[in-house]
Amino acid sequence: MRGATLLLLALGGVGLAAPARAGDRPLDVLLVNMTAAPTEAGRACSQTLRRTVRADYTRMSTLGETRLREALGAPEGDFLTWPSARFTELRRDRQLDTVVLFDCRPEETRFDALVVADGGRTRLSLRRLPFDRARARWLGGRILAAGWL
Repeated sequence: MRGATLLLLALGGVGLAAPARAGDRPLDVLLVNMTAAPTEAGRACSQTLRRTVRADYTRMSTLGETRLREALGAPEGDFLTWPSARFTELRRDRQLDTVVLFDCRPEETRFDALVVADGGRTRLSLRRLPFDRARARWLGGRILAAGWL
């Protein structure tokens, strides 16, 4: 009888469950490559980042830079300076937890990313370090860590 009581208590709480949040389900991530005129090395970096994000507990979607700028009301300037509030409507409309904008230029030993999530905005920048697949995977991990916040 004790097992039946516990089952009823467990089932009774189902209707009272809080709405799902990231952590209860995959992280919904929008990944946007902001690299102007990407090179072959830049495309490889982008592919590695996508694979790293996709391999985690995520639902990843992508969007081109032009469509992103249209969706955000054509903001000017460097994407790293865009405020978090600029992404509020996009995140709500697409039911996104995290928006990630990145610029990957291995040939210039340069990487920049802006991660916008409920925890605010995180900027990641890397300069003057050789770029390989392992470093791109590491950066993907840092992006995900910021997205899960």
